[in-house]
Formats: sequence, C-alpha cells, structure tokens
Amino acid sequence: MVTLLFVLFQFWTVSVRAQSTSTETTTEFVFRGFKEHKSEIRLDGAATIEPNGILRLTDQKLNVTGTAFYHKPVRLLDTQRNSTNVTVRSFSASFFFVIIPSNSSNGGFGFTFTLSPTPNRPGAESEQYLGLLNRWNDGNIKNHVFAVEFDTVQGFRDGADRTGNHIGLNFNSLASNFQEPVVYYDFNDRDRKEDVHLQSGEPIQAILEYDGPTQMLHLTIYPNAVFAPRKPLISKKVPHLSEIVQEEMYVGFTAATGIYQSSFHYVLGWSFFTDGDHFAAARLHISDLPLPQLNKGSSDNQESSDKDQALATKLLIVVGLIYRYAEVKRFTKSFACVVGRGGFGTVYKGNLPDGRKVAVKVLKDSKSNGEDFINEVASMSQTSHVNIVNLVGFCYEGSKRVIVYEFLENGSLDQFISTNTSSSAEWRRRLYEIALGVARGLEYLHYGCKTRIVHFDIKPQNVLLDDNLCPKVSDFGLAKLCEKK
Repeated sequence: MVTLLFVLFQFWTVSVRAQSTSTETTTEFVFRGFKEHKSEIRLDGAATIEPNGILRLTDQKLNVTGTAFYHKPVRLLDTQRNSTNVTVRSFSASFFFVIIPSNSSNGGFGFTFTLSPTPNRPGAESEQYLGLLNRWNDGNIKNHVFAVEFDTVQGFRDGADRTGNHIGLNFNSLASNFQEPVVYYDFNDRDRKEDVHLQSGEPIQAILEYDGPTQMLHLTIYPNAVFAPRKPLISKKVPHLSEIVQEEMYVGFTAATGIYQSSFHYVLGWSFFTDGDHFAAARLHISDLPLPQLNKGSSDNQESSDKDQALATKLLIVVGLIYRYAEVKRFTKSFACVVGRGGFGTVYKGNLPDGRKVAVKVLKDSKSNGEDFINEVASMSQTSHVNIVNLVGFCYEGSKRVIVYEFLENGSLDQFISTNTSSSAEWRRRLYEIALGVARGLEYLHYGCKTRIVHFDIKPQNVLLDDNLCPKVSDFGLAKLCEKK
C-alpha cells in the first residue's frame, strides 16, 4: 500500500511540473511588499500575506510548512545555435527576510530560496526538510530542485561539522553540496568577517547572482545595519546546475518549523531578473518595505519584550543606514574629532566609506537619554525638507545610542552669531533669511509631515547652517509626534 501511494505521489508530482508554454524570454519583477501582488504569488501550507503586505511563510505553530512561488514559470535554459549544448540563463534575486524564534533560545528550522519544477512542494515535510523535500525523495535526481538553504538548526542526521546558522547550496537534496557559516565581509576590509545571526529578528538582505556564461554563482548576505559588502560570502562555479534546471522553473520560497522548535519566517520584499546574458535584479531598501507586526503579551516580561521589539521596529523605518557601534567607531577614527558637547553627550565628525561627511551624536550611557533618543530618531526619520537636518542613520546596540546626521560646516546659529557682530544691512538680511528658513522648517513639521511633529526646543543652539547659511532645524530629543486630526 505504501509503495502504491509513493508511485501515485510521484506521478501526480510530475503531472504538475512546469510546461514549456511560456513565450517570454525575460522575467523581471519587483515586490516591495506583497499587498498589491497577491495574485502573483502562489501560497501553500502555512504561508500567507499579512494585511500590511508582508509575506509570512510560517508562524510559530509547530511542525508546519509553507511555500510561496511566483505564479508564472521562468525560462532558465537556452540551447546554443548550431549545437545541442544547453546552458542555464543568467539570473539574479534580491530579497529581505526576518526570522523571529518562538523564544530567545529555541527556534527553527529555516527557509529556502528555491528553483522548482512545480509552483509548490507537494508531499514536502517539516523540520530539516524545510518544506522542500521529504524522507523518500531526498537525494532523488528526478527532483530537479536547486535551493539555497538558510538553516537555523542542526538536523538529527547532520554531522558534527554541520551546525545551525549556516547557508547551503542544495541540488536535489537537503544535504548541502556546499555550505558556509553565515557571515559577511566588511565593506572596508575584504578579509575581515562579521557574524550574522539568522534568528536575530532584524532585517537581513540576501543577493543571489548566477552568471550563465561563466557558471559562477555568487551569494551575498548581510544585515541591514551595514554597507553592502564588496565581496560575496559564496563565489562558486556550479556547472552541474544545467543537470538540475529544466527549461522552465518556478522561483520562490519554502520554510518549516519543527515538532519542538518554531520561528516566524518572513519575506519583506523580493526582486528577480533573468536574461540570456545579464543578471541585475533591482535592489531593495528597507524603508520601502513592510515590517513584521508584533504580538501582544500579557505578562510583564512579555510586555517589556514587546516594548523593545516595538522600539526596534519603529526605528527600522529610518530612511538611511543602521550602523553597528564597531563601524561607527571606525568611520569616526575612534571618535577622534569632537565638534560639540552638551548635556546629552558628544558630537563627533566622521567620514563614511562613500565619502560623505557626517556628524555623529553619541548619547551618554544613561536611561534618561533613552526617550530623547527614541524621539529624535522617530521624528527625524519622517522628515525630508531643506530646512530640517537630514538623518543618515543610527546605532542602537546594548547601552550604546548613536545618531548620525549630515555634517554642516558652519555649525550652529549661536556660534555663527557670536563670531559675527556686524550691524550692516547685509548682516540683517542674512539673519532675516535664516529666521525665515527656520519658520519654514517649523511649518513643515506642523503641517507638511505625515505625522505632525512639535519640536519643543527651538533655540539658536539647535539650528545648524550649511555652506550657504541655509538653516536646518536639529536636535529632536524633546520632540513629540502628534496624529493629525
């Protein structure tokens, strides 16, 4: 009976494989969230698209699988002219994901980015099979499946050298042909590795590129908190991909939880591009993407945890970069150049790797500065105006709270006034234009933002001047966000 069921399962699986019906030679899509693209995603199992547009592959239920595939097959094989040789077309994928374990010490099992002959994975199992294969077909050359696995748990059949928190390249099997611990290479030092924890709960970006002519596969993965590495985590020639890929394949994701371990597996955004000669999937930015909605808890510990997660989620909306403290220390040359001091802390001058000059405000390590930090980042992240200082990024790491914003050569208005005591008509005109610029900035905060912002601390020390003496309102530590009526 078991044998009969297995044969029927194999027959049914083959019957729904991608057929060579598509006339499209190039496929390209960009999903900055999935709310408006529900008809373009085929969901199965526990997978769903949440109201805010985030793709959730699994929730925290135990022993479930979830899949999400692009609804059309993608052409991935080319036959060379005057030859029977078949080559895999170049393709590229870029996506942001978040994995949140069911508790701080126990989560699983992970997810995959997959090329599949079917738009789902019928019969796939949970746990170490990641919603991709099962115990009977694992390793079968008839699977025609290629996957990049993002594995968070060491499976019961894994050897001692295979741990959780790794990335693997899988061909027809969950036993990885090649795997690496999850790290990224530092932007400034190509040989220095930094760890990435897949279950950190933070947005992580993955970029997969396959170059058909050279058969080279490149995979880069890094947290949203850093500059994109210039060196991929994996660069490997995979000539046998042509033995796996069929003429048309479906592209998508699979995920699974376990009997005792579970995690939320989210995809925030996804872009894909395939062409005969090139790969160039559109890059995504976290500010354009939905973020996970947090569950509410009743216990004090849960409430505290929710507040911390809510703060992190609130701050992730920033249009810019979120730096780790070690990187802040590097681009300020260990905080060598002080440009200002105050009750809040110290401001340093820094230079980003892309050449931009920035001011780096390091708040004192005290609980009293926590609310000021939240107010400033949350307020500045929603503004974009010529008379409001531009936020570049921030660091929220342990007790370290750092705010990075544009550097303005002429400093603050009070410094400018104290060093210029002229009473000429030109001087009065400049002061009038500065006052007018500050007024325009305040008008924007009150009426131009999506959320009304009341500054509560306008004074010459909190008005900065650029090279052209254009004023920019800064220091939003006491600011309040008010819903518009």
